[in-house]
Amino acid sequence: MKRNINKILLAFIVMVVSSCEVFKMDVQDNPNALKPEDADIDFLLNSVQVGTASFFENATFFGMEVTRMEHMFGPLYNNAYSPTSFDGTWTRAYSSTLTDIQAVKPLALEKELWHHLGMAQALEAYILVNMVDLFGAIPYDDAFLGTENLNPGVQGGDVIYAKAEALLDEAIANFEKTPAVGPKNDLYYGGTGANWIKFANSMKMKMYVQTRFVDTSAGTKFAAILTSGDYIQTDDESFQYTWSTNRANPDSRHPNYTNNYLNGGNDYMSVGFMNLLQSNNDPRIRYYFYRQRTSNTTDVNEKNCITQSPPPHYAATDPFCNLSGGYWGRDHGNDDGIPPDDGKRTIWGMYPSGGLFDSSQNSSATDGEDGALGAGISPMLMASQMDFLRAEAALFMGTGETARDLFESGMNGSITKVMNFAAEVGYATFMDDAVREGTDYRPDIAAVTAFTDGRLADYDAATSDEERLNEIVTQLYVASFGNGMEPYNAYRRTGYPSNLQPTVTAAPGPFIRTFFYPSNFVNRNSSVSQKADNTTKVFWDTNTTDLK
Repeated sequence: MKRNINKILLAFIVMVVSSCEVFKMDVQDNPNALKPEDADIDFLLNSVQVGTASFFENATFFGMEVTRMEHMFGPLYNNAYSPTSFDGTWTRAYSSTLTDIQAVKPLALEKELWHHLGMAQALEAYILVNMVDLFGAIPYDDAFLGTENLNPGVQGGDVIYAKAEALLDEAIANFEKTPAVGPKNDLYYGGTGANWIKFANSMKMKMYVQTRFVDTSAGTKFAAILTSGDYIQTDDESFQYTWSTNRANPDSRHPNYTNNYLNGGNDYMSVGFMNLLQSNNDPRIRYYFYRQRTSNTTDVNEKNCITQSPPPHYAATDPFCNLSGGYWGRDHGNDDGIPPDDGKRTIWGMYPSGGLFDSSQNSSATDGEDGALGAGISPMLMASQMDFLRAEAALFMGTGETARDLFESGMNGSITKVMNFAAEVGYATFMDDAVREGTDYRPDIAAVTAFTDGRLADYDAATSDEERLNEIVTQLYVASFGNGMEPYNAYRRTGYPSNLQPTVTAAPGPFIRTFFYPSNFVNRNSSVSQKADNTTKVFWDTNTTDLK
């Protein structure tokens, strides 16, 4: 009996060992995990495309806040943000999108999917450039080695820029090839490789303008692309991501829509930025901002600054607290508590977030019922921005173009984009809200012409190229609503716009030249240390102006 039992046990052991040999069960491999080589490259590329837009929306708010496009709480620059403020941006870049890109590239190369590869390279370069512009020196070469290097060090921003430029060159070369198969979903250009080439060249042009003070070859390289004509010039070539109206599984509406229409306003608009548009009768104002109330509050519990005088360091021309007509926002650096005003403060409007056009409704916004239902865009590199960058290059980089013509073209391009936006995203019917009680609040040709003529008169009255640059950058600033990166870069590079609203605190400390490293980077990485403060400059920032 015992002998029979032993035979049975022996047979069982042999069977188990044989099974292990057949399936090669290595404890280091998870049989349920999807290996990179087994992944569907189109699914991966979809993730990269959506992830890049999400990265942009994470990153762009910091630039918008410090340049007064949105409200920054403050009150001091050094404590306006903590390292944890940037954890989401860092995670989105390194743990998600850039990691997916590293998986896409070898798969695309192996299968000769040249346009998949080009898209991955162009988006990788876009993220890297913006990460440098936010943080300065960042990891790259050792960032994706996994267990081979758990503590990647940082490389200088100039090094990363050079690598990004090389990626863009490689992307252009790949878009010029005929792929075995094209991407199933091109969420930016609908499969038009020629537009991807224009985007890649435009990114390089943007980089050359930003580095013009530290790279003597920037002007020559900029002019070469200009001569080719292969860059973003028209709105259909703009680099933008379009969100949808889908509410769940997943919620793919514009983040600004969900943040402000779902549970009442979560953001505060900047008093300084709204004043810039209001004081110039800017035709974009009712598209950019939706006033939930069209008159100013008289309740100090809703807005305590209404009983206060402007700070002594404010000039007589600086806006403070209230603007006429119910443009309800906050002053730069105001760190007061949050009153019960979420259904009353001014919020994001039709452009670019897919919200409401302001036709003086005087009513609180409602989720799922108002405006374009979140079908907005992320304006990542627009044709109008390229006009303003070319205008700057014409003044200072010897490109041979006429800066004034580009200044005018940038304004007209932006205004046309904004005014046609509802039709662009397929929700023109929502513009019926513009006609209430016989009044159409949409600007007419006369209003647009009056605005542009006024700005051209300001440009013509300038007596130096620096004064003309101030006008150019100011309109870049206005046209970039929803994109804080370009104004943040321009402000550090040039010191313009020169008339930004001061911080409510007289001595807010040094302006943020780059942001703190995220806590999830420095706390888990023995090879890096946190910055002492925010005064560390990105490599291209040679501006010695004491920015406010």
